[in-house]
Amino acid sequence: MVKRRRLQKKSDEDVLKRPAAKKQRVFLSTALIWRDAGQYAKRVMAEMTEAYARKELGRTGENLTMCAYVDAGLKPVASNFRAGNKAEIDLIVFDERDNTLVFCEVKTRKADIDGNSAGRPLFRASDSVNPKKRMKNVYAAKVFISKHPEFCEKNVRFDVAEVYNINGAYEVSIIKDAF
Repeated sequence: MVKRRRLQKKSDEDVLKRPAAKKQRVFLSTALIWRDAGQYAKRVMAEMTEAYARKELGRTGENLTMCAYVDAGLKPVASNFRAGNKAEIDLIVFDERDNTLVFCEVKTRKADIDGNSAGRPLFRASDSVNPKKRMKNVYAAKVFISKHPEFCEKNVRFDVAEVYNINGAYEVSIIKDAF
């Protein structure tokens, strides 16, 4: 036996009540979303703060390396030169004594007084300049020289600068002709 329901004609009051109930449900789900979004925002802000601190550490390393080059008598040419989205060279300086254009990759690491970086043994920062990174630097150097023809006849050298932040004191060492 099939039960039949009578279709009821909806009154104006029923029609008005229904959207309000939907709005309330939407509001409750939005409140839950906002609560979750708040927790998400806190996590994202912590990650952004950490990323910002890493960028600042890198910028500090680049600035200290540039100062070391200037103190050695080299002239700054460019910094953070990008060759498209493929490669970037941190520093480009010119040595007038040797008539050499120097492309420098700066690697900055934060370490505690025992020489540990983030709980791991401290490896040389220059070890992170692998063959792929070297190829990118060479590519970026070619692009730079093609855009600046005044450097076409100059000698070229690739350096790697290691900058260590040991409890607030910075050490800069430049490995000349690294590759």
